[in-house]
Amino acid sequence: MADTLTKSALDAADITALSANEPAWLREIRAAAFERFEKLPVPTERSEGWRRLTLAGIELAPPLPEISHFKLTAASADRARGVVVKPLAEALTSHEAIVREALVQARGGRTVGKYSALAEAA
Repeated sequence: MADTLTKSALDAADITALSANEPAWLREIRAAAFERFEKLPVPTERSEGWRRLTLAGIELAPPLPEISHFKLTAASADRARGVVVKPLAEALTSHEAIVREALVQARGGRTVGKYSALAEAA
């Protein structure tokens, strides 16, 4: 597998811009995750977990983030139990403490995989 991730299309400035209106604690999580992404090596066919994959011809450089258009729903039984489903930007406004607790707790058990770190950053 060729090293197709020599220069990321996404950079630290993009992560900073993406999180510009977010609380400082979330900006720190995103920045640390992107730093991990940049430091971790690109997997090769010799990397554990990637050995049986054929990635020839697949672009591994992360694209710039785009606004997603999707509808979030929760089952009525879940809503009755108090489950709230919102995009992250809205949840930060109405339920910041809950979002912070969930994201900070999740950080301890996250994988250090290159693309997991990218997903966490973006």
